[in-house]
Amino acid sequence: MLLNNMCECFNDTILEARTKGIISMNEMIRTQFMARIQKRRDVMRQCKTEQCPNILKKLEKSKQLTWSCKTTWNGGDKYQVVCREGQFIVDCDAQTCTCRKWQLTGIPCPHAISSLYYNKKRPEDYLDEQYNITTYLATYEHILHPTQSSNCWPKSPQGPMIPPEPANKNRGRKPMLRRKDPLEEDTGFTKGKVCRKKVTIKCSICGVAGHNKRFHGLQNNTQTGRQFAMSIFGDSQNCFKNAFVIS
Repeated sequence: MLLNNMCECFNDTILEARTKGIISMNEMIRTQFMARIQKRRDVMRQCKTEQCPNILKKLEKSKQLTWSCKTTWNGGDKYQVVCREGQFIVDCDAQTCTCRKWQLTGIPCPHAISSLYYNKKRPEDYLDEQYNITTYLATYEHILHPTQSSNCWPKSPQGPMIPPEPANKNRGRKPMLRRKDPLEEDTGFTKGKVCRKKVTIKCSICGVAGHNKRFHGLQNNTQTGRQFAMSIFGDSQNCFKNAFVIS
């Protein structure tokens, strides 16, 4: 099963709404997004920086990792950076690094920041445009308009709506958790409890595997009684037949 963070976040947001009917579900989702857009836009308008605050925090963490980088300039547009992870090539004009972190995230990596500091340049100027506050506000510039309740909706001249047949005829509450893949192992710490599957029980008294201290001694008594019955009635196949005849 292929999943990604965007689908997981969206499903977590509409977890309560998707249990409702189609109209109630759409109304709950519309109300949630209407409040979300307004909140995100107003919070970002109060920022005084050019880039988003969370991106600047990530950039500051990358700056702290430049202490172990040793930069060598070739006189052109490329730099050689040696650090604990290895040796990398940085091209500041093309905004690339052989570690590929700069290309994937759009945020200068520690090797790129060390190269920018070599020529006294600001790493903030080399952040991708998608992290600017103007780009963020342009994404949330649209708004969702409020609507009236269903009692104020115009009446349709057509007949009443025929409800669909129930898709799930099973009794009980609908399952809220996703179905696990057969390859997923239900082991480890889940729901506040430790799963005991695939765990060998060992007795704390005698140290023998196969039983715990609650059944200590019962296994030997059962085995002794079985050997005694076999010595009286013969083999194991005729043991229970002879015992039934005697009784």
